[in-house]
Amino acid sequence: MYCYILLYLIYKTYFVNIDFLKSLWNSATIYILFELFVLFVNMQMDLNYQFL
Repeated sequence: MYCYILLYLIYKTYFVNIDFLKSLWNSATIYILFELFVLFVNMQMDLNYQFL
């Protein structure tokens, strides 16, 4: 849940400053990679809990 709040704050910060459109594009790619990482970690956690 904390990561979503952090991403929301980053989104609001870049959304207010329209000058940082390139930074927004970079953060979008980082966001996609981060989401995939969080998804992977959650899958690993679920597997560990199932086998426990």
